[in-house]
Amino acid sequence: MIESKPVQTESRLPFTEEQVKAIFDGFKNGFFYETEVVRLGPGRIPMRMRKVLPFEPMFKDEMRVLLLLCCWTGCRGQDGCVMRWSNVDLEHNTITYIPHKTARVTNNREVSLPLHPDLAAGLRDALAFRDRNHGKADYIIPSVANRFSYNPNGVQEDVRKIIHCATGLSVTADECLEHRVFRANRYSLHSFRHTFVSFCVNAGVPLDVVASIVGHGNSVMTRHYAHISDAAKKNAIMALPVITKPETTPIPPDGSEAAVIVPSSRLFTGNAVRKSCMNFAANPSSLESYCRATVAMSARARSR
Repeated sequence: MIESKPVQTESRLPFTEEQVKAIFDGFKNGFFYETEVVRLGPGRIPMRMRKVLPFEPMFKDEMRVLLLLCCWTGCRGQDGCVMRWSNVDLEHNTITYIPHKTARVTNNREVSLPLHPDLAAGLRDALAFRDRNHGKADYIIPSVANRFSYNPNGVQEDVRKIIHCATGLSVTADECLEHRVFRANRYSLHSFRHTFVSFCVNAGVPLDVVASIVGHGNSVMTRHYAHISDAAKKNAIMALPVITKPETTPIPPDGSEAAVIVPSSRLFTGNAVRKSCMNFAANPSSLESYCRATVAMSARARSR
């Protein structure tokens, strides 16, 4: 009997704009992490100390371009590592490639999209890497492509260290799920794909359009990648029409109490007046004037 895939899964998490900026700033300012070291103290007694150490990823300049590719095209890490110059048209500012994972099921369907300004600038910097290719190879990031061919986990591990050093995020889950041997990665190279989709969806780009950009067969899978922000949810609610607008009861002459919101259909009923008076029982100084004004308005309304 073939066991079904566990329903309980852990998806990669996207980055915020601030975290993305911190990651790319790290390529200029350096990556650092805090660790515990043991030093011999007085009397040669071992002492534990916290120390900040630098982290230098392999092929740092090329790793920056890899993250730019994944962040601003939404491509998978594998596609980013082996992207070729034949996929890029700097003159027309576009990038076109066939996602490796879905090539067979989509009959080699291409994904084509304009270059993000940050990516376009990074690719122009990457032109300096072309002479690092061996033979007839024409990889955009040759050293990373070569390393990925024999040690893909090494590339992934460096990316996780970059993320942790730049943002302080814990890249692995706190607990290990029952069906897993190791704790799941919450942040990795694939998180940049989630980030790209989330940025697009939160900016209002339709799911079908995002699906075509990242090479999904349909928008169902894209929805899995779309981490809707609280701000986008708030904007969606604020865009809804207001059918019934509330009205305010009169403000007391002495100005001691703010107006109370009462539905217009109940504004001048006796029950509404009594309820309003009860609400102001805690403030006797304004109770009399407030009730007098409300009853006067009720009388005028009945006489119309």
